[in-house]
Amino acid sequence: MKTYISFVAMLVLAAAFTLACGSSSHTLQSIAISPAAAEASQYPDGQVPFEATGMFATAPLQVKPLSVSWGSCGNEITVTTAGVAQCKPGAVGTFTVTAYGTNRAEAGCNIAVACGYNGPICSGFYASAKLTCP
Repeated sequence: MKTYISFVAMLVLAAAFTLACGSSSHTLQSIAISPAAAEASQYPDGQVPFEATGMFATAPLQVKPLSVSWGSCGNEITVTTAGVAQCKPGAVGTFTVTAYGTNRAEAGCNIAVACGYNGPICSGFYASAKLTCP
């Protein structure tokens, strides 16, 4: 009986490790940001929460929210690490909110690449949305 319990415990432990590590085929295929466009004036204190969704080839097919690096193109808006964007005082126009997601850590890969910076080639995925400031 003791051997049976030990065997079951080892089986459960092996299954837990397998599920925790995931499958090597469960790789990020693309990301999307929602909302795709927003007007800061329609949100409390002009703070617009953006959310990234990751699309994968295997289950789960979508992960929402996806942990990404947030940023913006230009200095007219700020974006927190949680994806909350806000217009800086005096900003007028429509600006780009960016997100970068990857399957692994890559040195030198950042939001600047999504904004047209001619930097390193990265294997991650970029997505963008628009924020309109009054």
